[in-house]
Amino acid sequence: MAHNLCIEYGKARLFYCGEVPWHGLGQSLAGPATSKAAIQAAGLDWEVENIPLALMVGNRHLPIPDHFAMVREDHLKMKDPPVMAIVGRDYTPLQNRDAFRFMDGLVGGQDRAIYHTAGALGQGERVWLLVKLPGTMVVGRDDLLDKYLLLSNSHDGQSSVQMKFTPIRVVCQNTLTMALGNGPSIRIPHRTGMEAGLHWAGQELGLIQDHFENLNGYFLGMVQRPLPSAQFMEYLDAVLPLPEEPSHKDLEAQTRWIQRQERILLNREAVEVLWDQGKGADLSGSRHTLWTAYNAVTELVDHLRRQESPSPSQRAQALDKAWFGDGHRLKSHAFKRAVALLGKP
Repeated sequence: MAHNLCIEYGKARLFYCGEVPWHGLGQSLAGPATSKAAIQAAGLDWEVENIPLALMVGNRHLPIPDHFAMVREDHLKMKDPPVMAIVGRDYTPLQNRDAFRFMDGLVGGQDRAIYHTAGALGQGERVWLLVKLPGTMVVGRDDLLDKYLLLSNSHDGQSSVQMKFTPIRVVCQNTLTMALGNGPSIRIPHRTGMEAGLHWAGQELGLIQDHFENLNGYFLGMVQRPLPSAQFMEYLDAVLPLPEEPSHKDLEAQTRWIQRQERILLNREAVEVLWDQGKGADLSGSRHTLWTAYNAVTELVDHLRRQESPSPSQRAQALDKAWFGDGHRLKSHAFKRAVALLGKP
């Protein structure tokens, strides 16, 4: 899958409200959108089709049983329409409109203006929706967290539909994406019976939403936990441990070890600076606490890595990693290590 924003006819398939995204692309709306307005503004009002495959032998077309090319219906008029995936008979696509309709059902109807961003990556292989949920969590005196629900729908033939809750820290707009419930997110495979899977996911999300209350308790515990330098280094060692030197001394293994160690040392140095000088690090009552240590890691993933990416496609890749890849796993690990420290004197 291409890890870049879907750009067609000079426009990014993306809408947003509020702060302009880091790449400066997409269609801006004055406020949160309804699903109908969001899908149109983001340019996601297309469907995918499974086209039967055939093998061309001379002038003959030989059907390939149970294999299909997944193609966007608005691309079929092209001479050579791009194929997003080759799928089998049991693969069941979730159309973009159905993804929005499912989200509408979770949050109380299609007329509610709750969509804050929606867009596509690659040629539409991954589509995401981000909706704001009611209520705000207050951590410390001036640190506010909004509550969002993120859905990722794939047309790449491999990835599942994924849903997760994510608090967004208002002071710096970084997403504190964590593993709530079992696993990093709820996943529904693109298989026969997907409708039943979505129904189950809706029930699970209702239960998982209750975890926001527990989550707020963890965050309050972090902001109330001063973190002396020695304990901060302990936290850093647990979150970003240095790799052990390989026992075998061949050049390739040594080179990989040195490169990995250099990357981790740079990340550790960045987290140390952000713990002291990052966004919100000087807010009243939270300076040099476990909360600012945890937020230093999330700021590294959600801001610093993105800012260091020179092109829009690389910044889109950084977003993908922050929500679903290595960045998400690092933030989740940092959260778990912070919770573990809360139990220590």
